Amino acid sequence: EDEEKDEEDEQKEEEEKEEEEEEQNDEEEEAEVEGQKSADEDLEMNLEEDEQNDAEEEEEDDDGEEEQSEDDQDEDGQEEESANIGFFSKVCQTLSGRDLVPGIPLKARLMLAGMCGSMAVRFDCQAPAETIQLHPFERQVLDMVREALVRIRAALSARLADALQQSAEAAADTHKRDTLAEDVRLAKSAASVRKAQASKHAVLLAEHKVALQRSVEAEQEAAARKTQAEQDEKSCASARASVQQALDAFSELESSGPPDKKMEAKRMLKQVETQMKVVRVSETLFANSVRAVLPALQMKPEERSRFHEAALSGAEGCFRDYVKQQGELLMRCRRQVDMTHIALERARTTVQTARCHVNEEAEKLKQARMELREACRTLRAAEVAHRAHARELASLARHAAAAQAKLVRHEQAEAEMRSLDENATTA
Repeated sequence: EDEEKDEEDEQKEEEEKEEEEEEQNDEEEEAEVEGQKSADEDLEMNLEEDEQNDAEEEEEDDDGEEEQSEDDQDEDGQEEESANIGFFSKVCQTLSGRDLVPGIPLKARLMLAGMCGSMAVRFDCQAPAETIQLHPFERQVLDMVREALVRIRAALSARLADALQQSAEAAADTHKRDTLAEDVRLAKSAASVRKAQASKHAVLLAEHKVALQRSVEAEQEAAARKTQAEQDEKSCASARASVQQALDAFSELESSGPPDKKMEAKRMLKQVETQMKVVRVSETLFANSVRAVLPALQMKPEERSRFHEAALSGAEGCFRDYVKQQGELLMRCRRQVDMTHIALERARTTVQTARCHVNEEAEKLKQARMELREACRTLRAAEVAHRAHARELASLARHAAAAQAKLVRHEQAEAEMRSLDENATTA
């Protein structure tokens, strides 16, 4: 009994330790799940922030282009407003341009534009067929205008040549364009590979978690079977011990008769009577023999008849058969306990292996997501550089077109001056 109590205490301690380990493992799994969720949230937040930054950069670039186009439009509008509608309109527009002209400050050109505007009011009042009469001062003003137009033409031609050269060089730089496009292609390919790897590790992690859950359930079932086997062993051992005690009491009463102490004799008889139902004496012996067992045990051995001896012998055989059967059943129960213990250890090993797989796959998924985040950043940087190059080419083309348009307007102003030279005379 002491050994059985010690074994029970050891088993209880082992079960308590197992429960504590399971609780710790559950807490670790919950912490890992929470950490994985927080990592996923951080990844999504970082990706969203990167997308917002890219969108802001694109908006800033678009705003810069819009501001530049608005400045060009404002400059053209100011030139058109400063020019008088009518004679000298193109000349005044050219002189009022905001472009820097070497040797002619903007104030001087604006002054000449104002004088041309004053002369244009007088010229527009004359009929087209009439010859325009010029004052010597006006002739001097026109000479200064021609000199300014020559310098402006030289400046515009130089700017146009420079803009065309820059645009042509940028457009002809196919190496840079191809390099940027190749960078984008490689970055997209790398991002796709990293995304596929992250997806693969995510799927494997989900599968390992399912396997871990199944192994945990199998471990719980194995623990339940072990507990049931231990309970069956204890029950069988207890039943066998009770019958064995009753058999010992039966043997003592059979050999020596009832003891002198009535309470002790009554206790022993009660014990035998109770266990007779357990060993099913009534199912083995005849009713007369069953009824004769207890009276025979209350007699002295010399007082018993052969009928009493036969009844006692049959009852004793029932007790011994039952004890033997319970002993065999107890051995089977113990073997079952050993088998369930081995199965439980295997299940625990499987759980530990599955948990290691989950942890390893979670670490791989974390690393893959970090690599995916870095690949996405590289891809966005390559796309930004490619778009910036395209915008630069477009900007150079616009500047070249604007310089060409200004040169065309300047040619129109020179045409006005030639028309004036054909019709004007000095007063």
